[in-house]
Amino acid sequence: MHKLSIDSYIWSDKLRILTEKELNIHGLEMFGHDMRKNGFFPLDTHIHKSMEFVYVVSGSQVYCTDDQKYTVMGNQVFITDAFSEHDTGNIAHGRYEIYWFRLKMPTNRNFLNLSKKSGELLQNQLLKLPHHVITPQRNLRTLIAGSFECMSINTELSRTQGCAMLVEFLCEILNNHIHQWTLSDEISAVLSYIEVHICENISLEELAAVSALSLSRLKARFRQEVQISPREYINRKKVERSKILLTTTNFSITEIAFSLSFSSSDYFAVIFRKFVGCTPTAYRMQNQTGAV
Repeated sequence: MHKLSIDSYIWSDKLRILTEKELNIHGLEMFGHDMRKNGFFPLDTHIHKSMEFVYVVSGSQVYCTDDQKYTVMGNQVFITDAFSEHDTGNIAHGRYEIYWFRLKMPTNRNFLNLSKKSGELLQNQLLKLPHHVITPQRNLRTLIAGSFECMSINTELSRTQGCAMLVEFLCEILNNHIHQWTLSDEISAVLSYIEVHICENISLEELAAVSALSLSRLKARFRQEVQISPREYINRKKVERSKILLTTTNFSITEIAFSLSFSSSDYFAVIFRKFVGCTPTAYRMQNQTGAV
């Protein structure tokens, strides 16, 4: 049986964890903020008794659960159910910033300071979330950071404000989940095309032709349905592919850059650092040695 993870109160410059005792909010088991830049090793397989939400502010995280590996980048949320085994495989995380919290559900007691009716509605919707990774339509850092800071202040008013911001954060996730998985045939065709041709230099004009939409209409529809621009989506996918090549091959950084149709290794490094928080060389070294 895998290890049951239990948190302790921690308050330092880079790692802060509030436990149920400090929070004193029905349904909220813990709330943490982590922005370590080095010395972080892979997480072993473990479980929690509650549903866990991880919001990546910057950099990236890799999680393995249900026999699948998920790369979670900036402004994405990774979700695991209660008693669901998860770990980071053999991948050490690079430079990053995350917030994470766990919710105890179901509970009939004023869930997150809501009324009984509203609390039950929110819990039911959260428990129906079937997907592990959700990309919010807008950046949620201000919401979750504000919630954490308010909950770290031991006053009833601050806890109330923190709960309100956390509830808004969760509602944003639920709303985006609904939109994210109701893609039109046109945008679905575009995503499939990107997946097949990810190693090529994909132009937006090509994607417009695939979707049978005008270029301006494609951009608007893509952002509306996927929550990010076509170019950012392509770059995210290329970075995901490059991380596999960096950890499973001996190809040089330049070879990997050109294999994914980047114009230069320098530009590849800029894009990689934007999403992962470190250079391709540093990422490769970190995951070869097990240290960051």
